[in-house]
Amino acid sequence: GGGAEDSETAAREASIVAGITASVRTLVISSFRTPPTKFMLNLLRQLNPTASILRAGPFVAYHHKLFALLCLLNINMNALDLTRHGGGQKASKRSGGGGGGDRRRACEHCGGECGGGRA
Repeated sequence: GGGAEDSETAAREASIVAGITASVRTLVISSFRTPPTKFMLNLLRQLNPTASILRAGPFVAYHHKLFALLCLLNINMNALDLTRHGGGQKASKRSGGGGGGDRRRACEHCGGECGGGRA
């Protein structure tokens, strides 16, 4: 009957969500621990599944934890990117000239060793 099919579909979806969430969580952890080098940033960009996952908008909207992990991943990658650019112009364009540019200057001041505000 329909009930058995529905529970089978729900179980399959739960497995898919668990797998995707675990993969994105691994990338989030990596983005916290990776050195802010151009090579590592490019590697994370290649592995970033955000564009593909967001094509399934309603799916992501329903699974809040997955959406939160995607946000963390992209925030961390952006922080890595800001610590690596030599000119403050690109950083100020992203932040509208506000707080993000200030954090960029702080990182230049310490030679980038603070990690761009990453925990």
